[in-house]
Amino acid sequence: MFSDGLVPWGSSVDARKFLSWNGRALCCRSPTLRRQKFRFLEAALQDVQVAAIQEVHGSEAMFRMASPFIRKNFVIESSFKQVEGNSRTAGGVVTLLRVPRGVKVFVVSSIFAAGRILRTCLLYTSDAADDSLRV
Repeated sequence: MFSDGLVPWGSSVDARKFLSWNGRALCCRSPTLRRQKFRFLEAALQDVQVAAIQEVHGSEAMFRMASPFIRKNFVIESSFKQVEGNSRTAGGVVTLLRVPRGVKVFVVSSIFAAGRILRTCLLYTSDAADDSLRV
C-alpha cells in the first residue's frame, strides 16, 4: 500500500490494521439492523488504519450520521450510484482512513465505476509547519 513499507506517520504496516468488509446493505432501512451492523463495524475498526467497505447502500450522509465514532476518527471517502428514476442507491463503497491528530492530509479520490470502484490517494505531511505534501 505504501511504497516504503511504513504508513506515512511512522507506524509499521501490520495486516491487522487493514480491513475489507462487505456491509451487505449496511445502511439498510431497518434502524435496528443498521445499528447492529454499525456496532459490529465500530468494534472491528478499533485497531484499523485503513478500511474498504463494500455494499454500503444509502448515501455518504446516511453513513456519516450512523456513526459518530467513524466520523470522529476517520477520513471518509465514498462512491454511491443513484438508481435511475428512484431515490435509492445501488452498491456503494466507502474508504476509511485513520489519520492521527497533527498530521495534515489531502485525500484525492477517483470514481472508476459509480458505487463499485473507488480509488483513494492520500497526500500527507507529518510536520504541521511543513506545507509540502507527499504521496
